Amino acid sequence: KIIVSAGGTPVINPTKQYLGKFTPDWLGSINNSFTYKNVCVSFLIDARIGGSIYSNTNRTGTYTGVLATTLQGRNAANGGLSYYYPGNVSSATAVAIAANANAGPGGETVYQDGNIFKGATADGKANSTILPAQNYYKGFTNVDEQFVYSANFVKLREVKIGYTLPLKFIRRLSMQSATVSVVARNLWIIHKAVPNIDPETAFTNGNAQGLEDLTLPTVRNIGININLKF
Repeated sequence: KIIVSAGGTPVINPTKQYLGKFTPDWLGSINNSFTYKNVCVSFLIDARIGGSIYSNTNRTGTYTGVLATTLQGRNAANGGLSYYYPGNVSSATAVAIAANANAGPGGETVYQDGNIFKGATADGKANSTILPAQNYYKGFTNVDEQFVYSANFVKLREVKIGYTLPLKFIRRLSMQSATVSVVARNLWIIHKAVPNIDPETAFTNGNAQGLEDLTLPTVRNIGININLKF
Protein backbone atom coordinates (compact mmCIF):
# COMPACT_ATOMS: atom_id res chain seq x y z
CA LYS A 1 0.00 0.00 0.00
CA ILE A 2 1.37 3.41 -1.01
CA ILE A 3 0.29 6.55 0.84
CA VAL A 4 0.69 9.72 -1.18
CA SER A 5 1.22 13.18 0.27
CA ALA A 6 -0.78 16.28 -0.62
CA GLY A 7 1.97 17.10 -3.10
CA GLY A 8 1.42 13.84 -4.96
CA THR A 9 4.59 12.00 -3.91
CA PRO A 10 4.89 8.83 -1.79
CA VAL A 11 5.14 9.23 1.97
CA ILE A 12 8.14 7.45 3.48
CA ASN A 13 7.37 5.04 6.31
CA PRO A 14 9.30 6.31 9.36
CA THR A 15 9.59 2.74 10.69
CA LYS A 16 12.69 1.00 9.38
CA GLN A 17 12.05 -2.21 7.49
CA TYR A 18 14.19 -5.28 6.82
CA LEU A 19 14.96 -5.29 3.10
CA GLY A 20 17.34 -8.22 2.77
CA LYS A 21 20.84 -9.53 3.27
CA PHE A 22 23.88 -9.52 1.06
CA THR A 23 25.11 -13.03 1.88
CA PRO A 24 24.34 -15.51 -0.92
CA ASP A 25 22.57 -18.81 -0.30
CA TRP A 26 25.11 -20.63 -2.43
CA LEU A 27 27.88 -20.20 -4.98
CA GLY A 28 28.62 -22.57 -7.83
CA SER A 29 30.57 -23.03 -11.02
CA ILE A 30 30.85 -25.33 -14.02
CA ASN A 31 34.21 -25.93 -15.66
CA ASN A 32 34.70 -28.09 -18.73
CA SER A 33 37.15 -28.60 -21.56
CA PHE A 34 37.11 -30.30 -24.95
CA THR A 35 40.10 -31.43 -26.97
CA TYR A 36 40.16 -32.39 -30.62
CA LYS A 37 43.51 -33.18 -32.15
CA ASN A 38 45.67 -30.12 -31.42
CA VAL A 39 42.85 -27.79 -30.37
CA CYS A 40 41.57 -27.44 -26.80
CA VAL A 41 38.53 -25.38 -25.79
CA SER A 42 37.59 -24.78 -22.16
CA PHE A 43 35.04 -22.62 -20.35
CA LEU A 44 34.08 -21.58 -16.83
CA ILE A 45 30.58 -20.56 -15.72
CA ASP A 46 30.07 -18.91 -12.32
CA ALA A 47 26.80 -18.53 -10.44
CA ARG A 48 25.75 -16.70 -7.29
CA ILE A 49 22.25 -17.33 -5.96
CA GLY A 50 20.66 -15.50 -3.05
CA GLY A 51 21.24 -12.19 -1.32
CA SER A 52 20.29 -8.63 -2.21
CA ILE A 53 22.06 -5.46 -3.29
CA TYR A 54 21.19 -1.77 -3.27
CA SER A 55 21.97 0.09 -6.49
CA ASN A 56 22.65 3.80 -6.24
CA THR A 57 23.36 3.83 -9.98
CA ASN A 58 19.73 2.96 -10.66
CA ARG A 59 18.51 5.46 -8.07
CA THR A 60 20.64 8.31 -9.42
CA GLY A 61 19.88 7.40 -13.02
CA THR A 62 16.17 7.56 -12.24
CA TYR A 63 16.51 10.85 -10.36
CA THR A 64 18.41 12.49 -13.21
CA GLY A 65 16.29 10.95 -15.96
CA VAL A 66 19.11 9.24 -17.86
CA LEU A 67 17.72 5.69 -17.71
CA ALA A 68 15.49 4.27 -20.42
CA THR A 69 12.82 3.53 -17.81
CA THR A 70 12.34 7.26 -17.27
CA LEU A 71 11.11 7.72 -20.83
CA GLN A 72 7.70 6.60 -19.63
CA GLY A 73 5.52 9.68 -19.21
CA ARG A 74 7.99 12.11 -20.80
CA ASN A 75 5.51 13.05 -23.53
CA ALA A 76 2.19 11.98 -25.03
CA ALA A 77 3.87 9.35 -27.21
CA ASN A 78 5.27 7.73 -24.05
CA GLY A 79 2.08 7.87 -22.04
CA GLY A 80 2.39 11.36 -20.57
CA LEU A 81 -0.82 13.04 -19.38
CA SER A 82 -1.87 16.47 -20.62
CA TYR A 83 -2.26 19.23 -18.02
CA TYR A 84 -1.94 22.95 -17.43
CA TYR A 85 -1.27 25.30 -14.53
CA PRO A 86 -4.09 27.79 -13.89
CA GLY A 87 -2.88 31.23 -14.84
CA ASN A 88 0.42 29.65 -15.96
CA VAL A 89 1.53 29.72 -12.32
CA SER A 90 3.83 26.70 -12.00
CA SER A 91 3.42 26.57 -8.23
CA ALA A 92 -0.31 25.97 -8.66
CA THR A 93 -1.85 22.49 -8.70
CA ALA A 94 -1.77 20.97 -12.18
CA VAL A 95 -5.14 20.43 -13.83
CA ALA A 96 -5.80 17.60 -16.27
CA ILE A 97 -6.99 18.50 -19.75
CA ALA A 98 -7.88 16.63 -22.93
CA ALA A 99 -4.89 15.13 -24.72
CA ASN A 100 -5.64 17.06 -27.92
CA ALA A 101 -6.03 20.45 -26.21
CA ASN A 102 -3.76 23.20 -27.50
CA ALA A 103 -4.29 25.55 -24.56
CA GLY A 104 -6.00 25.77 -21.19
CA PRO A 105 -9.34 27.55 -20.71
CA GLY A 106 -7.49 30.78 -19.97
CA GLY A 107 -4.95 30.32 -22.74
CA GLU A 108 -2.52 28.51 -20.45
CA THR A 109 0.33 26.43 -21.83
CA VAL A 110 -0.49 22.72 -22.06
CA TYR A 111 2.15 20.20 -21.04
CA GLN A 112 2.15 16.52 -21.93
CA ASP A 113 4.58 15.00 -19.44
CA GLY A 114 2.12 14.42 -16.62
CA ASN A 115 2.40 11.41 -14.30
CA ILE A 116 0.39 10.21 -11.32
CA PHE A 117 1.74 8.01 -8.53
CA LYS A 118 -0.36 4.92 -7.96
CA GLY A 119 -1.53 5.10 -4.39
CA ALA A 120 -3.99 6.74 -2.04
CA THR A 121 -4.06 9.85 0.09
CA ALA A 122 -4.18 9.62 3.88
CA ASP A 123 -8.00 9.73 3.79
CA GLY A 124 -8.16 6.71 1.46
CA LYS A 125 -8.93 8.50 -1.80
CA ALA A 126 -7.13 7.48 -4.98
CA ASN A 127 -4.29 9.83 -5.78
CA SER A 128 -5.06 12.17 -8.66
CA THR A 129 -2.29 14.75 -8.35
CA ILE A 130 -0.49 15.23 -11.66
CA LEU A 131 3.25 15.79 -11.56
CA PRO A 132 5.57 16.73 -14.43
CA ALA A 133 7.94 13.90 -15.35
CA GLN A 134 10.92 15.58 -13.69
CA ASN A 135 9.15 15.92 -10.34
CA TYR A 136 7.62 12.46 -10.67
CA TYR A 137 10.95 10.69 -11.03
CA LYS A 138 12.59 12.81 -8.36
CA GLY A 139 9.79 11.87 -5.98
CA PHE A 140 10.07 8.28 -7.15
CA THR A 141 13.63 8.03 -5.85
CA ASN A 142 12.68 9.00 -2.30
CA VAL A 143 11.66 5.37 -1.71
CA ASP A 144 14.93 3.46 -1.48
CA GLU A 145 13.45 -0.04 -1.22
CA GLN A 146 12.60 -0.07 -4.92
CA PHE A 147 16.32 0.05 -5.70
CA VAL A 148 17.03 -3.12 -3.73
CA TYR A 149 17.45 -6.02 -6.12
CA SER A 150 18.30 -9.69 -6.08
CA ALA A 151 22.06 -10.22 -6.31
CA ASN A 152 21.63 -13.39 -8.38
CA PHE A 153 23.81 -13.78 -11.44
CA VAL A 154 25.14 -16.42 -13.81
CA LYS A 155 28.24 -15.50 -15.82
CA LEU A 156 30.32 -16.97 -18.58
CA ARG A 157 33.45 -16.19 -16.64
CA GLU A 158 36.13 -17.50 -18.96
CA VAL A 159 36.64 -19.07 -22.37
CA LYS A 160 39.99 -20.40 -23.51
CA ILE A 161 40.93 -21.68 -26.96
CA GLY A 162 44.37 -23.22 -27.30
CA TYR A 163 46.35 -24.74 -30.12
CA THR A 164 49.34 -27.03 -29.60
CA LEU A 165 51.85 -26.83 -32.40
CA PRO A 166 52.72 -30.14 -34.13
CA LEU A 167 55.83 -31.93 -32.85
CA LYS A 168 57.47 -32.05 -36.26
CA PHE A 169 57.40 -28.26 -36.30
CA ILE A 170 58.54 -27.47 -32.75
CA ARG A 171 61.40 -29.96 -32.81
CA ARG A 172 63.00 -27.83 -35.46
CA LEU A 173 63.02 -25.07 -32.87
CA SER A 174 64.56 -27.31 -30.18
CA MET A 175 61.37 -27.29 -28.08
CA GLN A 176 59.46 -30.12 -26.43
CA SER A 177 56.05 -28.46 -26.74
CA ALA A 178 54.47 -25.14 -27.65
CA THR A 179 50.89 -24.02 -27.05
CA VAL A 180 49.28 -20.73 -28.00
CA SER A 181 45.97 -19.82 -26.35
CA VAL A 182 43.46 -16.99 -26.52
CA VAL A 183 41.83 -16.34 -23.15
CA ALA A 184 38.75 -14.15 -22.63
CA ARG A 185 37.18 -13.27 -19.27
CA ASN A 186 33.84 -11.74 -18.28
CA LEU A 187 32.41 -12.36 -21.72
CA TRP A 188 28.71 -12.60 -20.93
CA ILE A 189 26.28 -12.12 -18.06
CA ILE A 190 23.94 -14.98 -18.85
CA HIS A 191 21.44 -13.99 -16.17
CA LYS A 192 21.04 -11.18 -13.65
CA ALA A 193 18.17 -9.61 -11.75
CA VAL A 194 19.43 -6.03 -11.35
CA PRO A 195 19.17 -3.76 -14.44
CA ASN A 196 21.84 -1.46 -15.87
CA ILE A 197 24.76 -2.69 -13.74
CA ASP A 198 26.88 -5.74 -13.12
CA PRO A 199 25.72 -7.08 -9.73
CA GLU A 200 29.29 -8.10 -8.94
CA THR A 201 30.26 -4.43 -8.64
CA ALA A 202 28.52 -4.40 -5.24
CA PHE A 203 30.96 -6.95 -3.85
CA THR A 204 33.61 -5.65 -1.47
CA ASN A 205 35.57 -6.83 1.52
CA GLY A 206 34.81 -3.65 3.45
CA ASN A 207 31.76 -2.64 5.48
CA ALA A 208 29.75 -1.57 2.43
CA GLN A 209 29.02 -5.03 1.07
CA GLY A 210 25.91 -5.08 -1.06
CA LEU A 211 25.92 -1.31 -1.63
CA GLU A 212 26.61 -0.44 -5.27
CA ASP A 213 27.41 3.25 -5.62
CA LEU A 214 27.94 4.62 -9.14
CA THR A 215 30.59 2.03 -9.91
CA LEU A 216 32.26 1.76 -13.30
CA PRO A 217 31.11 -1.05 -15.60
CA THR A 218 33.11 -4.24 -15.60
CA VAL A 219 35.19 -4.87 -18.70
CA ARG A 220 35.91 -7.87 -20.86
CA ASN A 221 39.52 -8.98 -20.87
CA ILE A 222 41.10 -10.76 -23.81
CA GLY A 223 44.68 -11.99 -23.74
CA ILE A 224 47.11 -14.42 -25.32
CA ASN A 225 49.02 -17.13 -23.48
CA ILE A 226 52.16 -18.64 -24.98
CA ASN A 227 53.43 -21.75 -23.23
CA LEU A 228 56.82 -23.00 -24.40
CA LYS A 229 58.61 -26.03 -23.00
CA PHE A 230 62.28 -26.60 -23.86
